[in-house]
Amino acid sequence: MILNQREYAAALEQRRRLERARADYLARPQADPQMQEALLISVEAMRGPLEAEIAEYEALRHGDIATFADTPLDALPVVLTQARIAAGLTQRELAARLGTVESSVQRDEAGGYARATLARLARVAAALGVRLAVSGQFATPEARGSADAATASTD
Repeated sequence: MILNQREYAAALEQRRRLERARADYLARPQADPQMQEALLISVEAMRGPLEAEIAEYEALRHGDIATFADTPLDALPVVLTQARIAAGLTQRELAARLGTVESSVQRDEAGGYARATLARLARVAAALGVRLAVSGQFATPEARGSADAATASTD
């Protein structure tokens, strides 16, 4: 996932390099057709995920993605980063809203908020204007029984 303008610029440059490489391979084909095909496939294999990341970042920045639904809790860090991008905020601007330093936001986002408490995640969401709601389902007696058995076998 592209996290900021610097990474976006680097992704655009990578895209240009891949396009040049593809054009070069097409302009000067390899003597071995299998080698030629392998080179072109390798460029496309790198370009596909890169194009997806660029498209996602651009869609977030342009406001084309404004909501999320049915997102598991472990995806919350990605949602918060997407929300920051969609809000048009830099990491520095989010840090100012949180009363912290930019490097703290950079670490949080780069690490997937792995060290953040639930309270911190809630503060970040509030600073971004993200409304979070929790829904779930309690375990059935059968599920509780299998969970108890699994816990007992690891003790």
